[in-house]
Amino acid sequence: MPVDGAIIVVPDTTPISTGGDVTTTTVDTTTADTTTVDTTTTTVDTTTVDTTTSGDITTTTSGDITTTSGDITTTTSGDITTTSGDVTTTTSGDITTSTSDTTSTTSGDITTSTTDTTSTTSGDITTSTTDTTSTTSNDITTSTTDTTSTTSSDITTSTSDTTSTSTSTTVDTTTSTNTTTVTTSTLPGYKSSYAIIETQVGYYFSHDNGIRANGQPGGFNKEQVVALKIVDVYEDGREVERTDIDLSLINFNGLTPESAYNARTHINKQTTITDFKYDIPVYYGTMPLVDKNGNALNVTAYIGVKGDITLSNMVDASDASAALSYYAKVSTGSNSPATVILQCTEEGMKVNTALDELDQLAAFLGDVNTNEWSADNWKTKKDGRIIDANDASQILSFYAKRTSQRYDGTSSYDIWNEILGTARFGG
Repeated sequence: MPVDGAIIVVPDTTPISTGGDVTTTTVDTTTADTTTVDTTTTTVDTTTVDTTTSGDITTTTSGDITTTSGDITTTTSGDITTTSGDVTTTTSGDITTSTSDTTSTTSGDITTSTTDTTSTTSGDITTSTTDTTSTTSNDITTSTTDTTSTTSSDITTSTSDTTSTSTSTTVDTTTSTNTTTVTTSTLPGYKSSYAIIETQVGYYFSHDNGIRANGQPGGFNKEQVVALKIVDVYEDGREVERTDIDLSLINFNGLTPESAYNARTHINKQTTITDFKYDIPVYYGTMPLVDKNGNALNVTAYIGVKGDITLSNMVDASDASAALSYYAKVSTGSNSPATVILQCTEEGMKVNTALDELDQLAAFLGDVNTNEWSADNWKTKKDGRIIDANDASQILSFYAKRTSQRYDGTSSYDIWNEILGTARFGG
């Protein structure tokens, strides 16, 4: 029996036609069993629904579910633009649908098919778009690949004579920065950079290919750069010095003593300064360092053959003789490494003074039994070395083996290994 004063709603299933093409949306609705205890009164004080209908609209009502298709304008929040055919989704802030004293119960499964997309609503709403799942329960969360946006609002979709909806989303907007490629400033107006460096000389063997069996890095030592200042220049003329310099990023772009030495032609007994002195370009990450005029900044490296005291580009008996002569002189009187020239023969490159960098190189090459991989061997000066009869003897031994047919197939590197054993590398 009807309750006095109650409003009885009679579902109208007759399609409404407004002329033109008629679009019919049929919603298969299964009304869940609802048990009404005594009396359920639904009072709607205020219902704000952002729905604009235009064009041809067919409304089908079944039970308490009304589905409207046609030209519906909906605003969603988030930065999502959906375009397919004549479909436009406009984003503008957060949309709130305010309902006072209104109870709405929806049951049944609603399936909407749009361009390879299935949208199923039953209690919670799950929208499955190609590789994208959007689940809404009160709050609506749209999840796209590597992107999640959450909107607390009702979503109304604006369509115009179309049932195909696709979502366009920008994916993977994360930029990764490789810390080993610190090159230029990313500030607006950046133009170029120049550097000011303080360096020290290094001494190296011609066989040094940058590889160490003990796992330590070889080759040119980045500690040749003692200090570094980088200045960024901007288009408006400003010059800003960087404050976050990391000297561990100093490198030589893969160049090694071996590759630098082998890039030049060397003739035994006809040596010049170019056989031994090298300007090695310095890099900061992947950025070549240049001065204010754009000229490359370098470190100075002296490179030669192990055991070649006479700087003749080969090892022979004259090198052993030079070692013995030097040892005899510094062991007597007031002589010292600072006053005695080590390379004093006519066999190779002439040295002018005992402090000449070439004589420092001669001492480095002639100190054959010192640990090659010692941390400071590359920068130790003549006065920090001991060149004596032991070095002379080992140089003679190398010369004898190197000129023997028995060792024709053996590299100089392996001959030194045989003579020095593990002591060569500090063993």
